[in-house]
Amino acid sequence: MDIGENLKKTRLRKRLTLKDLSKRTGLTPSFLSQLERDKVSSSIATLRKIASTLNVKIGYLFEEEAEKLALIKKDKRKEFRCEDSKIKGEILASGFLDIKIEPLLLTIDPGGETGKELSNHYGQEFGIVLEGKIKFILGKKEFIMDNGDSICFDSAEPHKFVNIDKKKAIVLWVITSPDWKKQFF
Repeated sequence: MDIGENLKKTRLRKRLTLKDLSKRTGLTPSFLSQLERDKVSSSIATLRKIASTLNVKIGYLFEEEAEKLALIKKDKRKEFRCEDSKIKGEILASGFLDIKIEPLLLTIDPGGETGKELSNHYGQEFGIVLEGKIKFILGKKEFIMDNGDSICFDSAEPHKFVNIDKKKAIVLWVITSPDWKKQFF
């Protein structure tokens, strides 16, 4: 099953029209329709916004079926690529129905970023740079993060990161699930 199919299935299960989802996310019905038909790709920030609005983990959009155990062998990780952001992501734990976090391993090409604009959403996030150097922007503050540097913050604060190195950066990123405490936007 692909992202578009899962997105449409989830939207319909929540009894939302494309117009309803558009109003809640600020994305156009046309874009959402194309995303459901796998005609366009999306940034991580946009997928998070959609997943949060639908009250599901971002990993759910990539899963075939939910499991009760989140053991994922290295060579079996689900991957996603957001070309516009130059980021390849790997879902490290998914399918576990009551999981409250979304751990992702992100490989960011030079100049890659999580989105053109700062994003904000409900929850908390933790990140640690495993390789490379990134600039992390939180509101109006900017931080340079090198190998081993970590950060934890409230996701409601506008944020994004950019690979400012000439080589790829690898970051472990953990996000609380959008359904944590059943918060809706």
